[in-house]
Amino acid sequence: GATKLNAYDGTRQEPIVPTRLFTDANSEEEWRNAGFYSILSGQNAQASLLYRMLALGKTHQFKDNSKLPEELDISIRRENQCPTVDNISEYEKSYPLTGMPFAVSGLTDDQFSTISGWLYQGAKVSEDQVELNKNEISSIEEWESYLNQTSNQRKLVSRWLYEHLFLAHLYFDGKQDNTHFFELVRSYSPPGEPISIVKTRLPNSEPEHPIYYRLRLVKGITVHKRHITLLFDDKLKKHIEKLFFTDKWDVDILPGYDYEARANPFVTFSAIPAKARYQFLLDHAEYFTRT
Repeated sequence: GATKLNAYDGTRQEPIVPTRLFTDANSEEEWRNAGFYSILSGQNAQASLLYRMLALGKTHQFKDNSKLPEELDISIRRENQCPTVDNISEYEKSYPLTGMPFAVSGLTDDQFSTISGWLYQGAKVSEDQVELNKNEISSIEEWESYLNQTSNQRKLVSRWLYEHLFLAHLYFDGKQDNTHFFELVRSYSPPGEPISIVKTRLPNSEPEHPIYYRLRLVKGITVHKRHITLLFDDKLKKHIEKLFFTDKWDVDILPGYDYEARANPFVTFSAIPAKARYQFLLDHAEYFTRT
């Protein structure tokens, strides 16, 4: 759906409520309560917001390799619009050159026909039922067991790993072709149960209840700028074991999640040997540079 929320408001001084797919809402009702409205609904397929915006672009289509008309504002400081089904007619009259896709030569006849046909058929979206293979299931079980050990040292290292790897798209088999990717998340439910995601804005925000580190299948479309991959295999586990647990060290009291306890990671994780922390960063320099 769509929202009138300005995602790129450089003047705001406070954080906005996040709207992350598969995290902050999971049902249509939850997304509607978050202020999103449908781009598919209407009296019929041609009345839907998606169709009207694409049809507007098709009606005023720009020729390939041609210069855009001067009256079309494409500056970064332009005033953006966000029409709804209720005011799309006024929008079409006021901004005839701003149909979708915006400021490009547009959809081919076949592409427009495909989307129109899908709308006429009810705009159904089939949910992909992903079946994990035995290796993936076994790897998930092993890693979740490893990351949720109960000693203070193990808990602190697992937290350190999570807060450094939460952006990673993890894979298990050494090959990135035709494989599934997973993300490390915090969950209120333990391994073996459905994941109950901790919906905090930041990875080190206060979870308020006991948490477990879980591996969740990455859903949705893979976007290149977010596809930061990391191999999660036995070699990495042995490497973590050697780096962090060869030398003896102790932690009497685990750091909390209030502002003071999490504001400075050099203090938060000071009990972990510095050499282990820095060596891990160096050994995975490509991943950390990309993040």
